[in-house]
Amino acid sequence: MKYYPACNDKISVEAATAQHPKTALLSYHYFKNKKTLIGELLKEEVDIFIDSGAFSAMSLGKEVNIDEYCEFIHETGVSFYAVLDVIGDAQKTYDNLIYMQRVHGLSPIPVFHMGSTQEDLLKIVDYDYIALGGLVMSSNILNHCDKCWEIILKKNDSLKVHAFGVTNIDIMKKYPWSSVDSSSYTGCRRFGRQMLIDYNYRFRTISEDEFLDYLQEIFKYDKEELLINHKKRRYLEDFMAISAMKTYTGFLTEINKTRDFSYLSNQLTLFD
Repeated sequence: MKYYPACNDKISVEAATAQHPKTALLSYHYFKNKKTLIGELLKEEVDIFIDSGAFSAMSLGKEVNIDEYCEFIHETGVSFYAVLDVIGDAQKTYDNLIYMQRVHGLSPIPVFHMGSTQEDLLKIVDYDYIALGGLVMSSNILNHCDKCWEIILKKNDSLKVHAFGVTNIDIMKKYPWSSVDSSSYTGCRRFGRQMLIDYNYRFRTISEDEFLDYLQEIFKYDKEELLINHKKRRYLEDFMAISAMKTYTGFLTEINKTRDFSYLSNQLTLFD
């Protein structure tokens, strides 16, 4: 299971790519004018996943131009990118998928949103890689994922699946995701906490003051300097939280190699 930290600025990109595996999810909404940066990251062999940014744009009352998005993909040379999805419109999302393929010669990752129908999922289940979206802040996520994975494992058990915006431990553990992403690593920092992981792959959070003591004791950083150097502290906060998530998803990758997920295809749930 690969973890893509969702980045929205240079500091988060630096924190995401400072250690192996070097991965980052970059939204077209935030990075469409930063092609040079993306080129530099690709030269450093960073594994980049480009999200269309449709959700961010919609939140601001804006639209993403599909031709401009496709041109961005061509100009940057990224190889892993999502279709321009249309929130709440599965048919338009599928139309965009076909348009990007036929008109622009691209191979985007199809996206299936929560709230779409079984038929919408069946249209894309024969692809090599798809993404499940619309899971953030949604209720009944586990039931929805159960239904999706039941169909996926019955129709194409070799299909690779990405989970947009999901780093919930229970959801990551229950299904054989190929990759996940989220910006949840920033959550603790925003609330004056910090996330760490122990040798038994258990997460814990500590206060900001405890975190500064931890950095000073273990890594010999000067606590007083970090109190006034906000940029450096922010980088270390993001780096440590991202590192914890990479460690955990690496752990899941190993245990999933021997797990049997066939029970997911034997469930009695059906789409409404």
